[in-house]
This record gives sequence, structure tokens and C-alpha cells, in this order.
Amino acid sequence: MTEINMISEIIAECEAQIGQTLSSYQREKISGYYDLLLAGNRTIGGLISKQRERDVLHYGILEAYGLVQSIKHYPGRMIDIGSGSGLPGMLAGIFLPDNPMVLNDIITRRCDFMAGVINELNLKNLSVVNCKAEKLQKLSKSNYHGYDVVFTSGVGHYDLLLKHYYRLVKSDGLIVLLTGAQATSDLTFPGSRTIINPGLPHRNLILIPGTPPVE
Repeated sequence: MTEINMISEIIAECEAQIGQTLSSYQREKISGYYDLLLAGNRTIGGLISKQRERDVLHYGILEAYGLVQSIKHYPGRMIDIGSGSGLPGMLAGIFLPDNPMVLNDIITRRCDFMAGVINELNLKNLSVVNCKAEKLQKLSKSNYHGYDVVFTSGVGHYDLLLKHYYRLVKSDGLIVLLTGAQATSDLTFPGSRTIINPGLPHRNLILIPGTPPVE
């Protein structure tokens, strides 16, 4: 099977699972991203596990689709903390082309890859910031007005990092933690609610209001 046929097959499988047909724009940009991801993984290395090259797109589309159902009503700026090679933030940005979306990671190689994808695919709503989450507000200070949505997947240490997320998100915004269903039982945050990711039933979304609790 050629890579083009494989990508089309994966997208079709995801459309069947979510019960929705992706737009031609979404199909084109997702296909382009995945093609660049596979190529980059061979030349740059360390972007995704070679054993999971097929699974990562299938999983990524479903994860991003489920996330987007919870954040699509927020009209403004969004940021993916710890985006890695662009999952789920790159795909979320493709699903929401009218929302400015920042992809953040601490590994320069991954950030360079994501910036290259954005340029190659002309994804005008996406940008990349290469730094630790703790430094994001300082780097954005000149034009910083807060993010409407801050989301992150699989970075762990949420109890320690949440204070930084509160500094980034608007008071009427939303923090979203994407976690495994098993891990969620150990995570409790004031005012939060947990829902099953509609794209991946074994994954949960923890939705936390942007206003921090009064200590």
C-alpha cells in the first residue's frame, strides 16, 4: 500500500468512527502533515516511534477531534503545552482554522519540525514557541492578553504545572488536560469536571475553569 493510500484509509476509518466527514481542507492539511511527519521521522528522527507510524495518525485524529468538541466554542487564542511533533495541537489547529493556535515544546528539533510543517502547508493560524511552560508568559509579555484555552496531553506533573497554566489562561477561559482514563481517577482539581473523549473512549478530558481557586 502506498503512503497516499494508507493516509486516505486512516482518515476514512476515523471518519467512520466519529460519524462525520472531514472537509477537503481538513483532509488535505492532515494528509500533508502526516506525509511530512513520516519524512521527518526518517531524516530528523525522534518525532514518533517507527513502530507506531500508522497508529499515530489514527490516534491523533480521534484525540484532536474529541478535544475540539470541548473547545470549539471558545473564540480566541489557544495553546498546546508540550506539543511534541504536533499532536494534538497541529491537528486541533487544522480542525479550527479561525483560532490562533500556539504549539509549545522544549525540544528544539521538534519545534523546528513543526515550524517547517506550518510554513510548508501554509497554516496561517499556527505558530511555534520553543521554551518551558514556565517561561511562556514572559516571552509573550509584549502582546500578552491571555489564552482562551490552554491544553496539554501526557506531560504529567499536573499538580505542579497547573499554577503556570492559570497564569496563561484568561479568567473566563478553559484549561484542558488530556489523560488516560485510568490516570484520571488520581487527578482531582477544584471546579473541574471529567468527560470521556468522544473520539477515544479510553481517554478522558479534564476541564478546569480559568479562574484559580481561592487559597
